[in-house]
Amino acid sequence: MPSTSTETEQGVMPPLTRTFKRRKRVRSPELVEKEGGPNVPITGTFTGNILSMTNDSKQFQSISWRKKNLQLHINELIFRGENQLPPNLKELITPYDCFRYFMNDELFQHLTDQANLYARQQNIRTKFKVELIELRKFVGIMIYMSVYRYPNVRSYWEKACLRSHSSDNAGTEI
Repeated sequence: MPSTSTETEQGVMPPLTRTFKRRKRVRSPELVEKEGGPNVPITGTFTGNILSMTNDSKQFQSISWRKKNLQLHINELIFRGENQLPPNLKELITPYDCFRYFMNDELFQHLTDQANLYARQQNIRTKFKVELIELRKFVGIMIYMSVYRYPNVRSYWEKACLRSHSSDNAGTEI
């Protein structure tokens, strides 16, 4: 015996289904500086030294934290930097050239030095040492693993997987 009008003759409630209409997001218009807005300095609004600030400092306590939506004037959001590409960046032709432009020898050497420094800071007697070529190989493996997806990490080291892609990249060095 159904007790409510929503039950069927068998006495089972139908599943509750709600249909939500997905609202389309309104596209943001291109940001253009408007008259009458706040005069925003290009360097930002924080003028203190964040490294010297502690929880009990006057500067930290003077910050007013509020839980509300961030509403900024368009003049505070507008990009004020250079929007033209430098000429040397326009001359890069291949993706490898672009990669080497940003991940240059100087950056790899810095990463190697910092990894070795960190290892020594953690254990002064460590024999751990990262070589530049090892770091390049590691980055290459990370890029490879982000392009070619396999079900698990062990699959990357199977002979069939290694042979299928090794001839494509023979001679390519990062």
